[in-house]
Amino acid sequence: MMISSHIFFIFALIGLLSGFLSGLTGMGGGLIIVPALIDVFHHVGMVHQREAQTAIATSLAVLVVTLSLAVFHFHKAKIIDWHIVRAMMPTMILGGCIGPWLSAFFSSRVLSIFFAILMLAISLQVFLSKPAVRNIKPPKILRLYAFFIGIISGLLGIAGGSFIIPFLMRQGVLAREAAAISTTTILPVVILATVSYIVSGRHHTDLSVGTLGYIYLPAVVGIAFFGVVTVPIGIRVALKLSNVGLRKIFAGIIFLLALRLLAMNFL
Repeated sequence: MMISSHIFFIFALIGLLSGFLSGLTGMGGGLIIVPALIDVFHHVGMVHQREAQTAIATSLAVLVVTLSLAVFHFHKAKIIDWHIVRAMMPTMILGGCIGPWLSAFFSSRVLSIFFAILMLAISLQVFLSKPAVRNIKPPKILRLYAFFIGIISGLLGIAGGSFIIPFLMRQGVLAREAAAISTTTILPVVILATVSYIVSGRHHTDLSVGTLGYIYLPAVVGIAFFGVVTVPIGIRVALKLSNVGLRKIFAGIIFLLALRLLAMNFL
């Protein structure tokens, strides 16, 4: 697929928006990047059996860059609870290694629909959640939950933040702190999942020119380059917003994207 100035401009917009939301919400930005890339691929005629996997793998590669920057700024702001991170990260990594290999058993359409249904469920979960007294679950519960989030992260390319943040907020963790914990915990998973998609896609000859495994490199360059500009802006805004305000933002964005992705598959 040749990259026109119009398509590169779209990649820039995706990067600016996903980078800002990554810093603002700690959800990684994959919820923006994956459906947007699938839309772009359809628009330019880049349609093949593995388009969803290509969009997911490309999203993960971008998140490696933007999440690394976000972790740096969250650490600088001293809002990362490292006790929770250390409890969840090992099993998140294990689950994240399993997820990408499972994607080979699903078609692009099935993955897209499953992804959209999960997004709808997440939006309702976030919207209905209420502030709670801080009461962190035992480490074994955190590890078990993190394992399943890791599998979903690697399978769907959504990084897992959209599951971690509501889970932590139900335990009384402030929204901005939950975002910082989520970002830090999922970064190693995203790195490993990206490598897995490179390895698992290297033998497919029907992928477009410019791919590394399943990763579409022109999109990574365009999106990540502009994403790093808006990550710190999103973090600064998040530090000023209330917990209620952040929850409303979470729910609204996820719900709208889910509807768009379902429309692409059924209309």
